[in-house]
Amino acid sequence: MKRLMLALVLILPATYSTPAGALTLPEAESLALEHHRRIRLAEQDLQRAQAEVTGSRARLMPSVSASAGYNRNLERPVFFAPPPMGQIEIGEVNEHSLTLSATQPLFLGYAGVTGYRLAQTGLERAELSAAQTQQDVRLGVRQAYTGALLARSLVLVQQEAVAQAESSLVQVQRLYDVGQASGFDLLQAEVQLANTRPALVSAESERRLADARLRSAIGLDTGTRVEPSDTLAPFTSRWADVSLDNLIDLATRHRPELLELPLQVRAARDGVRLSRSAYYPDVMLMGRISWQGQSEKLVPDDFARSAAAGVQLAWTLWDSWGSQSGVQQAQVAARQAELSAAMIREGVELEIEAAREKLHEAAANISSQATTVEQAEEALRLARVRYDNGTSTQLDLINAQFVVTQTQTAYASSIYAYHMAHATLEKALGVIGQSPTEHGETTR
Repeated sequence: MKRLMLALVLILPATYSTPAGALTLPEAESLALEHHRRIRLAEQDLQRAQAEVTGSRARLMPSVSASAGYNRNLERPVFFAPPPMGQIEIGEVNEHSLTLSATQPLFLGYAGVTGYRLAQTGLERAELSAAQTQQDVRLGVRQAYTGALLARSLVLVQQEAVAQAESSLVQVQRLYDVGQASGFDLLQAEVQLANTRPALVSAESERRLADARLRSAIGLDTGTRVEPSDTLAPFTSRWADVSLDNLIDLATRHRPELLELPLQVRAARDGVRLSRSAYYPDVMLMGRISWQGQSEKLVPDDFARSAAAGVQLAWTLWDSWGSQSGVQQAQVAARQAELSAAMIREGVELEIEAAREKLHEAAANISSQATTVEQAEEALRLARVRYDNGTSTQLDLINAQFVVTQTQTAYASSIYAYHMAHATLEKALGVIGQSPTEHGETTR
């Protein structure tokens, strides 16, 4: 019976029926990717980056503009002629004009092409940033989901503790009724039962809070009922026996932050090239066609057309070292990007190593705690037998029951720690939420 009770505690039995809001972990992650505000913000950033690519491309393409005007001369303009002619009025009362202009950049000092490259790099970085946000959200859901599973396990542990205290009270009451137990023993049994009930109340409150955290991690509205339907059970991570070098190599190929580092360096170098474009002239091909008309009537009978085409060159010859300063700043930013990339890579490698060590530590704790639970359970059984035979005190029985509760709690917590270490390692590798075939890992 004791082994059955322990199994019930550890694998989360059907005591918690599956409600309408029950979710598996994949379902919870899928909902989070659909509803979480961070995901929507990342999508907006991606749309903005796509718009920036379109805008940078537009700088390289031709542009066409139109303008129209109408003037009514309240007093006609004049020009001055030599005497005796004097002032001569020109023009008519009504003046109309319409102009169409076209401009095509021929050379922008590499600013146009470089700007387009920077926008494309920004789009690639936005895509990687969106992937990173998805992984952050998945990790948050896993933390909250597994926390909700742990809370349910601890509720069951405290329920078993209350059941043990009630059973001990019944046993002491029976012995007291036949004169084999003292009133002090009976009082201790009653106090023990009273002491276990607040812990159960706290565990149930924590379970409700854990569900609220899960709802928040998914991004659902307040009042939406969610509850995990999976079980908190031991398992073996597929990364348990993978070497550190292989894990780092996997992260290099999949973690968004590492994939973004070359783009970060490339953008910084393009920034240098963009700043140097100030040294070069801008060359534009321009064309214009105009229609003009003047008349005493509101609408003239005829319009005069003119057209022109040409090339315009604009070149800043001296700007008081402003361009030079911009280039120097861009060069410093490029060197900083390279140094930052190296630091980020080192930090990720350390993060992977730490997560791997946590995984091994949690695995060792599970093995140790499982043995401790069995020993504590056997000690409780012997304490009950000894108390029935009069060779042990009620305090010994209470202590044995307390140890069982503590070891069961520690065991459930060690399983939770292993789940978290596994999720943290997958996040460090950049493969959280991916199937083994997606990243080339086929063993579990």
